[in-house]
Amino acid sequence: MEFKKAEQKHIEEAVTLAIKEYQAECETCKGLINEDFENQIRGLITQLFSNQFAKVAIENNRVIGYLAFEGPFPGFFGKVTGAWSPLGGSAFDGENKERVATRLYQDIAKEMVAND
Repeated sequence: MEFKKAEQKHIEEAVTLAIKEYQAECETCKGLINEDFENQIRGLITQLFSNQFAKVAIENNRVIGYLAFEGPFPGFFGKVTGAWSPLGGSAFDGENKERVATRLYQDIAKEMVAND
């Protein structure tokens, strides 16, 4: 698994991951609105991928996860610079989604600390 800065070329694969995760959540939580949000998700991901902290996890030449943050914002947590990942700011796939999420977060967190 390798991590790369999220780029325009990764958007469609990221949209597919996000929709897949949302549909799975709709199966678990029947109260969620089960409509076609593809255009809204694409717009959100496109905007997030232009931010400083946005990465994709790639395995076997395909995107298996992404994580993107808004920020950094000086003083977001008092005197501390902060960032946050909004709803739709991440999605993961594969046999070990938790590991993909953790490794992506570790990679971005290192970069955040180095840039603070």
